Amino acid sequence: MTKRIVWLLLISGLITSCTYFIQTVDQGDYTVQGISKDHFSILFSHNINGETHPCGCRHHPLGGLPQIAGLFHQIKQKSDVLYVDSGDTFFASSSIPSTLEKSLTFTAKNLAHGLNELKLSYMLPGEQDLAMGWEFLKEVENENDFTYLVSNPSETFPLKHKRFALVQKGPHKIFFLALADPNIMGPSYQGAFTSVFSAIEPIRKELKKMGYKKSNPFHRLIALTNSGIDVDTDIAKAFPELDWIIGSHSQSFTKFPVEEGQTKMVQVLSRNHYLGEIKISLKTDKSKDSFMIHEARDEKAKLLSPNPFVDFLSTHKQKLSKIQIEEQEAMTASFGDLPKYNTPTSCIECHQAQGEKWQKTAHSLAYLTLVKAQEENNLTCIKCHSLGLNSPHGFSKASELVTFEEEETKKLRKLKRDYIENLKNNYLDFSSIRKLPEKAVQKISTKWLKHDQSIGVTHNYANVQCLNCHDKHIEHPFSTSEVELSPAKKLTAMKNKCLKCHDPDQSPEWYKNNKPIESKILRHMKQVGCPKS
Repeated sequence: MTKRIVWLLLISGLITSCTYFIQTVDQGDYTVQGISKDHFSILFSHNINGETHPCGCRHHPLGGLPQIAGLFHQIKQKSDVLYVDSGDTFFASSSIPSTLEKSLTFTAKNLAHGLNELKLSYMLPGEQDLAMGWEFLKEVENENDFTYLVSNPSETFPLKHKRFALVQKGPHKIFFLALADPNIMGPSYQGAFTSVFSAIEPIRKELKKMGYKKSNPFHRLIALTNSGIDVDTDIAKAFPELDWIIGSHSQSFTKFPVEEGQTKMVQVLSRNHYLGEIKISLKTDKSKDSFMIHEARDEKAKLLSPNPFVDFLSTHKQKLSKIQIEEQEAMTASFGDLPKYNTPTSCIECHQAQGEKWQKTAHSLAYLTLVKAQEENNLTCIKCHSLGLNSPHGFSKASELVTFEEEETKKLRKLKRDYIENLKNNYLDFSSIRKLPEKAVQKISTKWLKHDQSIGVTHNYANVQCLNCHDKHIEHPFSTSEVELSPAKKLTAMKNKCLKCHDPDQSPEWYKNNKPIESKILRHMKQVGCPKS
């Protein structure tokens, strides 16, 4: 078909004012001239779950505000960006224990400040974001510049918000809406939203008034949702005009868009491990738009130098650690004089070969990873890097992780304080425990055990130990009531214990389609398994 050129002049008062040309080569094939950049990037996150940093316990740690900041910096070199979030951002669940309110609220607010520094523009609050109620979200809104975007609010919706957003780049108009599913909200919050599906027709009418035209190849319609990918599929069927649905809640991982009709649905898992990008093609029409996932690997933090989030995070951890200690000291749980778990020093007396093998594995130094990451008081992390948290035979507070022969209160406090300082000053000369040679790991582990003996440690629950894996009576080897499992049952029990900590978030390489890969589990178990007696 013969080429034809259409001249268009932008109306004054729009976001940008310039002259651009649309050249049609064939029916439905366009080239836009007069646009300075090739693309415009919509970056998105969701299900961050209150995480500000990588946990530090994985072979390839992902996530963290410094890493995300590095990715933003890299992408901005070639593209203008708009950052949006589709919810379940500030907390890991829709209800939090009263004993952890102070630390979790502190973290959530700092996370909000961090996202604000990343220039978050719009956020759809999810059900987990309501864990501390409307007042918390109001405080977050007042302290930051981003805007809550909600397109199906009821008349009682209590937050300041926008129902729609519009971004324009030359002939391109990108319309945003956001749908919160009241069915997943707590009973006291459901009334603040109207039904997603009953809201669709009124939204259509309002979009028409805003100038949206489904037939225009330069108009995009994008929905943020917090309902899970199954409901998103129903939304796409009922609202086929949608070009993209940026979802959340179900924590799906769409390496490629899931398509329903002409609608593309995308999610990028949780905890800022990945950043999603919808790349809007500015030099042509929306048929050339694309989607990609960016992995927030540790080295991405170095893309921005200096990276302000490194100091931000260090200060955050120092303050958070003090709050966590205060919370744990306020806990009243006491296990009295019940017998304590046997820790490695007693096991090694009889099982020397097994002890030497354990001392060569990263398990024997697992707690040092937390000390290096300034997470030594975080019980959420400690549970997988220690033995016996919240067990009557173990401990309930970070301050009880190590027990001493010393009973005098003043000397005992000093011993506990000096203990962690000693670990920080003398045991952290490594980049990653997993990268250390076996002999180096064993050397550190042996040094640690000798230090414990020299200062009168009776029980040290730090690290992944013998009884994390083996079921033995508390009075082993003197108990007569131990039940010996069959090899098959023993293997199943061992695998289940491994998967409690090596879950899809911490060890994604162990899983496929969210299901554990048997061969990989067995291989890892063999690597850390004890030699036969």
